[in-house]
Order: sequence, then structure tokens, then C-alpha cells
Amino acid sequence: MTRRSLLVPDLSSIFGFALPSLACVDTSGHWGRGGMFDALSKLSMSIGDAYERASEHGDLHLGDLHLIRLDDGCDEHNVNGNAASKMVALAVVQSYNPRRKIPRSGISLLHLESCLSKASFSAAQNFASIHMPRIGYQDGSDRSEWYTIERLLKKYASIYNINIYVKNDQHNSKQWATITQNCQNHEGHLDGPVAEHH
Repeated sequence: MTRRSLLVPDLSSIFGFALPSLACVDTSGHWGRGGMFDALSKLSMSIGDAYERASEHGDLHLGDLHLIRLDDGCDEHNVNGNAASKMVALAVVQSYNPRRKIPRSGISLLHLESCLSKASFSAAQNFASIHMPRIGYQDGSDRSEWYTIERLLKKYASIYNINIYVKNDQHNSKQWATITQNCQNHEGHLDGPVAEHH
């Protein structure tokens, strides 16, 4: 059985680079500009709107995963032949405090794992795969952090029997690595809220 992605895995033909379906955000509630923010906004303005709306309602907490359904008329079909809306997952894994010298914290591995668990559960339920940028190793300065994250990705790919695609090179839209674990599905649970936006 081949799993389908709820988000096109390679949008290089549209934007010139591939777009992740799982993106890391902080608790500031302010949708940024450039890079990932611009790419997601080009995909749908509803993504940034949903993020800021969650903040307005006090719903941006570390470890939260916000699933944003893109009702843009470009639904795909999953392996069962049912319509499957494309979705983007925003993982809240960085705190923000304007009083700090560096307002935005580093990525919290504890909360990243919580978000990966929820995203993997959702992907398994929807016969989908996860696409994301390589986290914590952007400049090659901290290999240990990336190795820890890679172990988490393998763990949840195995538990939920899903494919996780990691973009290795931000300058090359075709540089994707696949983390696949072909094993029997395990029943999982969600250890916190998953907010879904329409």
C-alpha cells in the first residue's frame, strides 16, 4: 500500500524549492517574513492567519501542533479513494520572550518530540507522509542535535509505519532524504491537544 502525502512533496516547479508540510514556530503569535513564512503564505494565506488567530485566543503553547486544512479546491485522494484535503502542521517548539537578549529560544527537543508524535499519528490516520526541513543542523555546527532529532524521526516513523521526508539542502529542491520504517502498525495515543483549523 502506497501512502499519499496530504501536501505535494515537491513544489519546486511552483516556488523554486520544496515546501515542508511540518514547520516549527514559536509562541510569539507574529507571523514572520522571508524563508519558510513566505513559502507557506504563498501556498495559502490561511496558514499565517490561523497561527495568529491561535495566539489571539491564547492557544499557542509549547508542544501544541496546529493542523491547518487548506480548503483551496485542490484536494487529493488518499489510498482509499476518499478526498483528502492538503494540510500543513505548525509545531510550536520555540518560546518567545521580547525581554531576552535573544527573544526566540532554540528548539525544545521535548516539545518537538510531542509534536512529532501528534503529527505522525495524524499522518498514519490519513495514509499520509510527513515532509519537513532538516532541523538543528542548518549550518553544520551542531551535529549532535540533528542526530537526536533523526533518532526521534526514526522512532515515530517506526511506531506509526509512515514515511518522513527530510529536506537536506535548502538550495536544492530535489535533495530529500527518506526516513521509512516498514513495520507493523502500533496503536498510539496523543499526549496533548492537536488543533485543527479549517
